[in-house]
Amino acid sequence: AAFNNHMEAFFKDVKMRTFSFEFTLSPRNPDEAQTIQQIVKMLKYASHPAQYRGAGGIFFAYPQVFDIEIFNEDQTHKIQTSALTQMSTKYGGASQNHTFYDNHPVETTINLTFTELQILDKDRIDQGF
Repeated sequence: AAFNNHMEAFFKDVKMRTFSFEFTLSPRNPDEAQTIQQIVKMLKYASHPAQYRGAGGIFFAYPQVFDIEIFNEDQTHKIQTSALTQMSTKYGGASQNHTFYDNHPVETTINLTFTELQILDKDRIDQGF
């Protein structure tokens, strides 16, 4: 038997980085409740494609993309331009859908997952990503 000092590994692929954020929003008045409702609608809208008819049939237009900035990104890392690839919304609180007298939820929790649109490489890491 001979010792083999040659190590081999197969490089398969590079995964796109994802980032998840959770926000719990509790309105203090009806105006804030409506603002939260608008935020949820805007995020849903931005994360889905549009449809349009063309000569060859129905086509999809890309969803919107996001440029995310974190307040301490100089000490942690930057996030490249990303797409909102997953979103969930929970209304009402811990276990039930509790509402105010006007049927707005007393609490809304939004979970967002963003996926970067570029592959992370050493050059991008040197730039702070």
